[in-house]
Amino acid sequence: MVATALRRLSNHHGKELILANHKDDSLKQYADRLLNIKKGKAVDLVNGLTSIILSEELYDTSFLEKNTTGLDKLKKEVAKFTIETVEKETGVSADVLVDIARLLAKVPDVSFVLPLDYMEKFENISLWKAVFNLALVTGNIGQKAGGIFPLPAYANSQGALDMGLSPKYYPGYVTLSQVDTLKDVYGSSVPKKTGLRLDKILENAKKGKIKALYVFGSPYFTQTIKELSTALKKVDFLIVQSPFPTHASKAASAILPCSALLEENGTITSMERRLSKLNIACASPGKARPDWEIVAEIMAKMGGPKYETLEDVQSEISKVVNFYGSMDPDILEGKPYWPFSSKDKAGKAYFELKDFNKPISFLL
Repeated sequence: MVATALRRLSNHHGKELILANHKDDSLKQYADRLLNIKKGKAVDLVNGLTSIILSEELYDTSFLEKNTTGLDKLKKEVAKFTIETVEKETGVSADVLVDIARLLAKVPDVSFVLPLDYMEKFENISLWKAVFNLALVTGNIGQKAGGIFPLPAYANSQGALDMGLSPKYYPGYVTLSQVDTLKDVYGSSVPKKTGLRLDKILENAKKGKIKALYVFGSPYFTQTIKELSTALKKVDFLIVQSPFPTHASKAASAILPCSALLEENGTITSMERRLSKLNIACASPGKARPDWEIVAEIMAKMGGPKYETLEDVQSEISKVVNFYGSMDPDILEGKPYWPFSSKDKAGKAYFELKDFNKPISFLL
């Protein structure tokens, strides 16, 4: 969907599409400028562009002085990314680097789109820092058509993160130091321990350190089928909840058939923080049930709170995830952007500069 939108912007709206990649990409035929960079050199490219903009003073001085802090430190940080060095490291010619940097500094509302693969999501923090700094230097933070747009691997990845599907955060991006705020909602204290990333879970499973594992759907495994099979077979009790057979289900101790996307009610949250209401299009086959029903029943049998309806679940979401202010069906029909509430039913399509705590720090 995003690729289609990018093609449309390039073909029909006169927007310039710059594609930087080390591998073959279906978008390259639509790119106005194609940068065939060497693998693993994206950080060098981005920092090199920032360095050129700073050295040639192509930035808005008043904007940065008014809204940011740490510019001098950033200049020192990226000074080592000279044109000659970046040309050698990335394989992009000096002339092209300068041309792209000047273009980014000149045109308004630049969108930086980063497709997420597994390693970028968890490991390459330096790339995210570099892109944020470039976006801030060029004034593309808090702009209607500018900013940074991460593309998750799956639909509703944004919604999953919002709900706390992360080793570092609870629902609503509550950190471990803030978990006491959830005690009133859940009626008891919650663990204050960081979880494991998916790659670490499988690494520990392979060593026999994971005794029980509950797998939903088909996670984004980067391991080969052989490596995955070896790791999962060493788990004493493996539960797989999925509408379809998966590589994980082959090693499962128990399989819980759940409804597919079009077989249950609920919501899905896009990369632009926009909620869409899901309505049942067809009945689930056999004994398959909605995911939330299965989890709710297991939790109730373990002595946890009881959820009788989907509305019970959504009511709790509104209490815990403060930017999902009201899960009222009428509001959801309007496809709101979070943060939204009963007073602000449409939500906020983009964050303006005034919404950020200033001064905004460069990430070093």
